[in-house]
Amino acid sequence: MLSILGKLIVSKVVLKKSASDYHMLQHYDVLKVDGVDKLICPVAEGGSVKYYVTANELFDILYRTHVSLGHGGRDRMCHEVHQRHKNITQGHIKIFLQFCEACEQKKSGSKKGVVVKPMVFKEFNSRGQLDLIDLQTQPDGPYKFLMVYQDHLTKFVSL
Repeated sequence: MLSILGKLIVSKVVLKKSASDYHMLQHYDVLKVDGVDKLICPVAEGGSVKYYVTANELFDILYRTHVSLGHGGRDRMCHEVHQRHKNITQGHIKIFLQFCEACEQKKSGSKKGVVVKPMVFKEFNSRGQLDLIDLQTQPDGPYKFLMVYQDHLTKFVSL
């Protein structure tokens, strides 16, 4: 980054510009923040400043963004990071997320299925499930309820 920053400062000052000088001026600009020159993307009218990130700043920016999003995933981080920074790629974010201990613990937690331990029975009608369907708003003559019984062993249904 420093070489690009140095070349850009020279390109702004030199009177006879080459094609590479025009390229530098088209794609980069310099902003002084707290007395330090920062490389930015040229700002269009009404646009926001997007900083180019150095290798030294990359981890800190990704860490702060990730924690501020509550350990958000790749897509949420991409959206947030690309609002303020120019050269952070999805690959950088993927690598960072692979080394987040909190996210890895969340992923590796035991996932329970619908049935934790299946119920095994050896006799018909030893265990079943009973459902009552309320038909009071639309009774069928004297019938206001429908009872459904399902045997767990055979899955046989009785109404």
